[in-house]
Amino acid sequence: MSALACNATGSGRKTLSHRCNMHHGIASLGAVLWEHLRPKTLPEAEATWQFSPPCTSPPSAYLSHGLQPPMASPSPCGLPEAAVLGKIQSLKPELMICAGLNLSDCISVGRVLSIPVIYLSLQVMIPSNYLPALGVIPKLPSFLNMNWYAWKLVFDLVLKAKRKNSLPVMAKQLGTTAAEMVVSWEEFCEHCCCTPDFPVFFAVSNQLHPFPPDFSPMCRSLGPLAFQPEEQVGSDFGSTEECTRLEDFLKTCRQAGEEPVYVGYGSMIFESGKYMTLLSLRALRLANKRGVLLGGWAACSADDVENEPDTEELKAFCKEKVLFMDSAPHGRLFPHCQVIVHHGGAGTLYAAAMSGKPMVVVPVLMDQFVHSELVNQKQIGVGLKSMKSTTPNDLAAAISLCSSSSEIQQKAKALAEELAKEDGAKRLVEEVNGFFRDFIDTGCYVQKKNELNTRRSTMGWLKSLANLCSFC
Repeated sequence: MSALACNATGSGRKTLSHRCNMHHGIASLGAVLWEHLRPKTLPEAEATWQFSPPCTSPPSAYLSHGLQPPMASPSPCGLPEAAVLGKIQSLKPELMICAGLNLSDCISVGRVLSIPVIYLSLQVMIPSNYLPALGVIPKLPSFLNMNWYAWKLVFDLVLKAKRKNSLPVMAKQLGTTAAEMVVSWEEFCEHCCCTPDFPVFFAVSNQLHPFPPDFSPMCRSLGPLAFQPEEQVGSDFGSTEECTRLEDFLKTCRQAGEEPVYVGYGSMIFESGKYMTLLSLRALRLANKRGVLLGGWAACSADDVENEPDTEELKAFCKEKVLFMDSAPHGRLFPHCQVIVHHGGAGTLYAAAMSGKPMVVVPVLMDQFVHSELVNQKQIGVGLKSMKSTTPNDLAAAISLCSSSSEIQQKAKALAEELAKEDGAKRLVEEVNGFFRDFIDTGCYVQKKNELNTRRSTMGWLKSLANLCSFC
């Protein structure tokens, strides 16, 4: 899933942000840049457009920042193809800010169209000898650069798929060949690794996410990016009816002297929505806790309790103690919960951390396993091994521990106080402006790219010669 947002500086300078997995915690990138780098001279039609797939509801909060609602992208893969590429070609931005797995595509497009590219990561999850490769391969010992080679293996597998799927489509659109658009491992690492040639921005706090020892000064922590609680309004954060029901439910909880437990798994679907609903409800019932259960992409709902051995017990429990919602404003809800149960996605992780409440992470894939372990290391909650291995008893025990441990609660509160001192939006704007000043306006970016291209070409020739000699 992806979204594109065009933004511009007051002097008419245009930037493009390209995001993946647009959730509450990360959807603010376009709004942040737009709010602080808003154009004074560009026509509105030229300066404000963005794309997201049909499965994403329009982020209403963008409207308050002057952005147009998202338009459906015809690209089935969520990549910068077809109409999106056409917009990039017509807009001719001076900078592309990329996030997620689309970086290699954006590097290809940037190279062909002579547009500088920088990477914004929502997790501390880039090629490093101290990090597991995309969370796909378990973390290996750091000696002999084992993790680094694991990252390269994963990259090669991803690139193989792109050569077959996205590159031919983009090449045709841009009037070039797929071979010309291939991004090598070396070029990828120039923009995204622990020792990049260009700045890599991380929408994280080092209070929660310490950098590994092999990270260079080019790796820069911004602090978390998220809408302020008062900005979390509109359909993306719950309908008017849902928010009214939420306020009524929280009032009931206050009257009972018990804060609810939030349970939500974002875009994750493990086994089925029914499986996730039953896991959550049975855990809440075992822990005897009120709860707010978010449907998410799994569409968890009260209907999932039908045709089960404990159907009647779960129905009675839900009627008394559980509120089901399709979506909810994390920033406004989490501070009123006693425990936050979630999948460990980057956005929800920071929303929970900023609330000052303990969390339980039930990871499903990739970086979520790293975040689960991080929660255990920081002692701000309980990070479980995986959703696959978690039973209702396991989840109930984790919830009960978080709600009863004063040590966990104090550490969660202390972390939130530190995070409140950081301004990720301000830092992002400062860094983007700094990149223009230091790399684009000076011509340093073009010069550096030319030098790196020459070096890669030379190394490629030497490798070919070495391969030839090996047959002699």
